[in-house]
Amino acid sequence: MQRLVLPEDPDERGELTLSGRRFHHLCRVRRHRVGDRLEAIDSAGRLYECVLAEVESSWCRVRVIRRDHATAAQCATEVPAGARLELVQFLPKGRAIDTIVRQATECGVAAVFAVSGERSVVRFRDGDREKKESRWARIAAEAVQQSGAPVLPTVQAVEALDALPSVPNEGLGLAFDADPLAGMPLHKYLDSVPNTVRLVIGPEGGFSPKERDTLARSGYGLVHLGTPVLRTDTAAVYAIAAVQAVARERQAWRGKEASRE
Repeated sequence: MQRLVLPEDPDERGELTLSGRRFHHLCRVRRHRVGDRLEAIDSAGRLYECVLAEVESSWCRVRVIRRDHATAAQCATEVPAGARLELVQFLPKGRAIDTIVRQATECGVAAVFAVSGERSVVRFRDGDREKKESRWARIAAEAVQQSGAPVLPTVQAVEALDALPSVPNEGLGLAFDADPLAGMPLHKYLDSVPNTVRLVIGPEGGFSPKERDTLARSGYGLVHLGTPVLRTDTAAVYAIAAVQAVARERQAWRGKEASRE
């Protein structure tokens, strides 16, 4: 189901005025009219049921008629219970990072960290991090509205791998490597489904030796998916889908085993 992303909290009357891209998407692309009911999500993932109360030539007003105590991720059956997915993507060439942010959002990723690595062709220039983060946040919001994804991810630019925030407690960090001798099979790492799985995807040319050492010291496990060498934007979606598939199947197996006992 498609969802409206609320740019801010409703006012004391439970109303919110939309203009610009959100108005265009809601009233021009999706052609909603006054009285239509809408499902909405805010930046914290909270769900709302709204009604389109007023439409003018360049803006509209929506009114909240119900707030859901559960978040969209908690309600979504397609997201493995307890598994929050985070993506660390080394900056690729061109605008491929925009595609990665959009596709990761569609897949239900909760956070994206764009990292400038040693072998990254693209670098952050002075003063452009905020501009890039703003564009990526807009891309993520549009992806949620178009796909109905259960989570609006945070998107953060990170100057270098060693500046990356630590993996949350009881979480699992996985670095996907093009080396066929790297690490263990994915299902070994996901023998039990942790509360957070952070996936690291390198740039064109792969991780440098120093970056592999940094990942190993930080507790990331190396994974090779048994594929030919993939483009970095392909690798991101492939890795997310692989982790989700293994996590879902693991839970299904555990559920069947428990029912037999």
